[in-house]
Amino acid sequence: MASGGVQPFTIEGLSTLSAELAPWVFVLLAIGFMTKTASMGFHIWLPGAHAEAETDVSPMVSGILLKAGLFGLWMMLNQLGRQTLYGFDLPTVLVWIGALSAFVGAVLSAFQEDAKRLLAYSSISQMGYALFGLGLMNHLGWLLALMFVINHYFYKSMLFLAVGGVYKRTHTKLMYRMGWPDHAHALLLHLGSGGHHRHVRRTAPVRLWRTLALL
Repeated sequence: MASGGVQPFTIEGLSTLSAELAPWVFVLLAIGFMTKTASMGFHIWLPGAHAEAETDVSPMVSGILLKAGLFGLWMMLNQLGRQTLYGFDLPTVLVWIGALSAFVGAVLSAFQEDAKRLLAYSSISQMGYALFGLGLMNHLGWLLALMFVINHYFYKSMLFLAVGGVYKRTHTKLMYRMGWPDHAHALLLHLGSGGHHRHVRRTAPVRLWRTLALL
């Protein structure tokens, strides 16, 4: 739609679109990028993907793949600017979707028994904060988004690797089967202490630091 069938079409060409076409291009690109970022309403693929992915794949999906959608949104906002469709300010719609993702993702994560699904919904929540910042379309919002992107890249990748280590020792991702009365407490203890075995205790301070970053 944006290129009109003319190839190649550069990203700078988005800024030259007509006023009638630009809002529709904005909507279609935003839907694609929010699906990549797993924003609420476009998130259904992420929890299952993390739950089934190998330990070394989940950090890549969470730390890199989700950020590709945010980068696309940032480029789109820079080129298309503020657009309005049927009286709705589209960047403001992104702000509300981001806020909804941040809240609902955090609530849903609290009800998960699978440790990797818990982290997946937590990622949806964190990406919601970043989307909220991008939708503000100002320097403070972009700094907010950048802070969450960098923080999420480091600590969530570490947490997925830590859960992989816990799974290797306990042979389960279900926290209530880890042999502790309080499964949330059990996971925190595993992440903080490096599991039951002494071989991974050297990484315990780093894992505990990354766990506390969730707070």
